[in-house]
Amino acid sequence: MLQYWQLLNLDKRETLGQCGDFPEFLASPSTPDAILPLFASNMLSHPSSWAGDRVICISDYAITYPKGLLTDKELDEIEDMYLDEDNGDEYAGDDPAPTLFSFAEEWYFLRQSHLSGPSGSQNQFRKGGIGKDAKKAWYLRNLTKKEYVRSDLLGDCPQLPWQTDSDPSQSNSEERSTNSNNAIRGLCQALLLCTSWSSELETIIAPLSPKGGKPKAAAGEQEKIDVGQGKWAGDRLDIRCASELDKADLESWKDVSVEVGKELGIVWKTLGVF
Repeated sequence: MLQYWQLLNLDKRETLGQCGDFPEFLASPSTPDAILPLFASNMLSHPSSWAGDRVICISDYAITYPKGLLTDKELDEIEDMYLDEDNGDEYAGDDPAPTLFSFAEEWYFLRQSHLSGPSGSQNQFRKGGIGKDAKKAWYLRNLTKKEYVRSDLLGDCPQLPWQTDSDPSQSNSEERSTNSNNAIRGLCQALLLCTSWSSELETIIAPLSPKGGKPKAAAGEQEKIDVGQGKWAGDRLDIRCASELDKADLESWKDVSVEVGKELGIVWKTLGVF
């Protein structure tokens, strides 16, 4: 069952556009390019920032939503979007079901990433902006639930298919920088995973053994994760560098890095052979 996904900003009524199935969404080189600038701290004062807004990664199979996600007025807007103009009580025959996914496609503003491809991503990280503190811990924060995920506790985000095994033009320091930035990219993947929502769960199953490796689990013991019931769907999020945060303020927050890291690890094993 192939599902399509959109990352939506419910407050600004913006979308990053339709993406392929979930592993494709995570593996895409443009995913961190599009997400990180929207949520990172150096964009907080910019009117286009998504930091602190309600976001959800919605599936085209979502016909029900998290409790309280949408107001009655918003639900009515969605329900009425395909009403036949000549007969207000009936839907036109060829229209799809009125859902948040289809409503966003029709009425949300499409945000385009100003970067494209892995080279653009690396350049953005290296140039002082978002990734200048890449070796420090970064926090994906849920401002609604007072929970956070730390980049340095997620584990090692694997080299993705679009990242070359070796680049002769890349210095050792640049390679180390790229490895550090992988952890930040992991936060973007965690954001999608934690905000995913669908009425039909999409199961991601990790392979029994990595390429060239020994089996990690016996038959019947494959690790898997169901995507589509994210606990953060519709919550307000941002991404901040540890140096910008007061540790005392975080003492009352819940660290869910290990929990999210385990789930993301299963996804990473899948991406390794994607």
